[in-house]
Amino acid sequence: MKHSGYMQCAAGVVGVLLMTSGMLAAQTTRTVKHMGYTASTPVNVRLYVDGRSRDGALMGHTDDAVVFRSGRDGQQVNVSIRRVDRAFFDVTVPRTELNDALVAENWSKAGILLLPVVRPLVPYLDLPQNNGVDLVYDAGHYLMKSTGFRMTSETSRDLSEAATARAKSAFQLFHGLGKVSWHGLGLAGQARSAEALLALGKRDMANDVIEGMSEPFPDDEGMGYYWMVRSSMALADEDYSAALDGAVRAVCFANKDINVFPDALLLSARCYEKLESYHRARDVYFEVARLFPTTTAGKRALVYLKNVRASGHTDGKEARGVVNVFFGVEEEMNKKADRLLDRRSK
Repeated sequence: MKHSGYMQCAAGVVGVLLMTSGMLAAQTTRTVKHMGYTASTPVNVRLYVDGRSRDGALMGHTDDAVVFRSGRDGQQVNVSIRRVDRAFFDVTVPRTELNDALVAENWSKAGILLLPVVRPLVPYLDLPQNNGVDLVYDAGHYLMKSTGFRMTSETSRDLSEAATARAKSAFQLFHGLGKVSWHGLGLAGQARSAEALLALGKRDMANDVIEGMSEPFPDDEGMGYYWMVRSSMALADEDYSAALDGAVRAVCFANKDINVFPDALLLSARCYEKLESYHRARDVYFEVARLFPTTTAGKRALVYLKNVRASGHTDGKEARGVVNVFFGVEEEMNKKADRLLDRRSK
């Protein structure tokens, strides 16, 4: 799997989405061909080139250069991206409103607040050491979170019109981020653009993106989302062994990411249950519900735990002693699970 393959298939994906969605086209940063370059919304910037800095605005770009207009004399020149040391975008983030939205877990408001700030930066994310990458990722993350889409879902469900618009905007941001090669969030952007496509019901396109991108290494920031997407697609295909493999990889490599780890555990438990490994499914449901009670994954795990206990599948003992998957000690898990269910039902 080559990076160039991802770029080719992702370009096709963007083309299809732009043609089929008037709303996304209206929201996309305006770009037009003008005198040999693609003009875009001007972005104020401090550009560091060959060890020297200069203030001005980015007016557009070519394949290998940015069009820079000096704030000092208004002169417009093409600057090769290879000559740029770093770039500082002069953007105004509504910090107070954004922080209030995050505290309230109002993800849609957080994403919508950041969207007009970061959208003009997307064409310039390939500039090295710029301060826009994290902002673009955060905006895409908030927008995706606000849709309510979960990769642990086994059946697709239609998003509301507003959630669909936010998912399309998230795809746009993540797709642009996926072109970044100098930052670890580049691979995360690729994987999460596939996640956005799944939310939009574009399964074949999501598969093309995943198959076209380079597989992340264990320390890469996109590792957890990459394997979650693969696991989610395999689960939808009822290939439960492959789904479990992907979920376990996500558990192993994203165990410090609260946005991935609980869902990866939940997804692994769903696979265990589908594979009729009911005791293991019960154990993992219990741990997710116990450790992450306020998360969506924790709340769903509690429901699944209740169902698997009610089914009677865990009433008998396993052929070998049950080993707690987190602490390596044998214990009576049915009693612990029932006590947890009893406490949460009150």
